[in-house]
Amino acid sequence: MKPTMLARNSLFTLALAVVLAAPSVANTPELPTPQPTWAEADWTTFSDNLVHALAGDHDGLKTSALQLIVRHGDRLDVRGAQFDVVRLFRSHHDERVRRLAAVACTKLNSEWAVGFLRQSESFEKSEAVRGTIRALLAERDAR
Repeated sequence: MKPTMLARNSLFTLALAVVLAAPSVANTPELPTPQPTWAEADWTTFSDNLVHALAGDHDGLKTSALQLIVRHGDRLDVRGAQFDVVRLFRSHHDERVRRLAAVACTKLNSEWAVGFLRQSESFEKSEAVRGTIRALLAERDAR
């Protein structure tokens, strides 16, 4: 047999094996992946984990925790993290994180944190952060 003929036969054999094996894979039932709903979530544990994340040293974790507070603030009890959130607002080097922390302050259900924003507005050097504070306070006062 010629070498090219042998290579063709090997490829044919491999292709035939794949085709014969395919129906057994295709007929395998797909197992459903259980997805918890937001209604079933354990908000107490979730809140505790966010408080722990904000007390840590990892900036990415803190930023993610702030985003989750903004998104789910009405379901959370993260008042234990109010000092950490205000500290991020007050002294973080990244203006975007400071703005995110300002929004999170309004979601904490803490009059102290909102009062801190009110007092900080007139002393704020960054125009973007000051604008964010003004918008947040205007929205809160309109309620």
